[in-house]
Amino acid sequence: QRAYDLFVGLGSTSAAAKTIGNLGWCYFGLGDSEKALAALEDATARSAKASDQRSEQNWLGDSGDVFAAAEDFTAATVRYQGALAIARERQDRYWTAAWLSDLALASLRMGKLDAAERYNAESLAIEREMNDTAAQLYNQLNSAEIALARKNYKRAEELFGSVVSWASEDPSPRLDAQENLAKLYIETGEPRKAEAQFQLAIAAIQQRQAGLIKEDYKITYLSSLVRFYQAYV
Repeated sequence: QRAYDLFVGLGSTSAAAKTIGNLGWCYFGLGDSEKALAALEDATARSAKASDQRSEQNWLGDSGDVFAAAEDFTAATVRYQGALAIARERQDRYWTAAWLSDLALASLRMGKLDAAERYNAESLAIEREMNDTAAQLYNQLNSAEIALARKNYKRAEELFGSVVSWASEDPSPRLDAQENLAKLYIETGEPRKAEAQFQLAIAAIQQRQAGLIKEDYKITYLSSLVRFYQAYV
């Protein structure tokens, strides 16, 4: 905050934008959505004024994450689409794939399965071209959730199983896959299997110390933990 005030005083629009954007991300990590959104919208506007499209699309997309966390997926979709448009204009393959994946998940949460499938397929195609296996894990998880939403239980079970067995530094996809496998077994009338899946996940959680998780993954992992325990209850 002190750095931001200094940059504003100096009239450094670009530096002020990046600093307030970082502040917004900090507020989001602390769970203060209102302050996070205000800071990220400020950062988006300042980046646009400075003609810094790369930062503009990042802060715009990050504000979509704030809305998605609050389960306002309509507002999140608007932000993700705006970020995607900028990424396409800049021919930025990495961020194009990332925003498409976010749009797939938002569409899935709204029950728009056809749209979710289209976004996810395009994102996955780009990730494969770039050989980005870490990002593909989220595409695989999206595909599994779409199959579950379509009641294609056999396919969903296979896809969730592959995510669980996929070695990754990021623990969130595996935990989300185990949670969804348990939900699948509940839907198919197999509560004992669901309980076993929850217990396997809990054992892994207890073995994995949160302090050992890479900083890049901590916020999403903690969010996954909250969802997991809510689902178990």
